Amino acid sequence: MSPPESAALSLHFDAADLLDLRLAGRVLRVAQGALVLTRADTGAGCEVQTLALPGDLLGLECLGTHTASQQALALSAGSLQPVTLERPGALTDLLAEAYDQACRQCRDMLALRSGPVGERLRRLLMLLGAQTGDGHDMADLSRPPLRTLAALVDATPESVCRVLSRLRKLKMLQPVTPQRARVSLQALNDFQPPRGMTESGLARLARHEPGAGRAGALEPPGEARP
Repeated sequence: MSPPESAALSLHFDAADLLDLRLAGRVLRVAQGALVLTRADTGAGCEVQTLALPGDLLGLECLGTHTASQQALALSAGSLQPVTLERPGALTDLLAEAYDQACRQCRDMLALRSGPVGERLRRLLMLLGAQTGDGHDMADLSRPPLRTLAALVDATPESVCRVLSRLRKLKMLQPVTPQRARVSLQALNDFQPPRGMTESGLARLARHEPGAGRAGALEPPGEARP
């Protein structure tokens, strides 16, 4: 189901653009691109709420009395289209669609926050690649900042960096430019992230050193593990 929407009124954005959805004052649909919806929090920066993909609705708060302090950070270039509610029953259909979307987004975010970091990042790349691929194995993606990826999968930037480095070594992720990378969707789909993808080189060395399994190995004297 898709309400009548005019391509002539599309709002275009580039990767890394920050969109204030309150300024639109109406419901919008993602026509192209991917965005991270955040809630401005004056005390703690931006809180990631969910991921918006092509076909998703934005700005539903304007239909009610509540105005959320919501922003959208673009992970890739794309466009938004205004949603019209002129035909009979359009609002009912829109709310039903919004409910289904909210359920799907909850499942997506739960998957991106569950399990080892390597698996969470694999799921995120698959999710983004499925939207940008042309039906073939390879998909071109924009390269968001590490902090943005880390916030989406609830990990540290250092852990995300190590996983991406391992994926590059395995030829599943190929840098194209400083702003873009190419991923193999089939390889990612078949990949089972091994233990230790987020460990530093020193930590991996420690696991293979004699006595590494003992408490306190490679730790300064007098320091205990937390």
